[in-house]
Parts: sequence; C-alpha cells; structure tokens
Amino acid sequence: MEMINVDSTQIMRVGWTEAEGLRVEFVRGNAVWGYDAPRSAYEGIIGADSPGGYFSQNVKERFPGRRL
Repeated sequence: MEMINVDSTQIMRVGWTEAEGLRVEFVRGNAVWGYDAPRSAYEGIIGADSPGGYFSQNVKERFPGRRL
C-alpha cells in the first residue's frame, strides 16, 4: 500500500486500497491503525486543511478500526 505523508500534528501518513481499506499512521508512537472506510474517507483526510480534525470528525467514530 502506498502511504501519503500529510501535514498534521496527529497523523503522519495515510493510505487506502480496496482490499485493505484505510490505513492511518499516527505521529504519536508510530501507531498504525486500519479502518473499514471507503476511499472518500482517505480523500477527505489528504484533502483537508486539518487532516487530524477531518479524521476525528469523519472517520474515527464512524468506521471500525484495529491496530495493525
């Protein structure tokens, strides 16, 4: 999966594939989480002025996540 760097204090990189869903690598502790989220969630994060804010409001509570 190709991971894209984002300008955020919370998120370091994000990636998405149809097979794996959304992957988010966080700044704190380099924790990597996978989410069963559509491509639109990935596009929203990379296109947001605040990727961390977008993630918190539109992904975190809406889609199941698991630590990878």
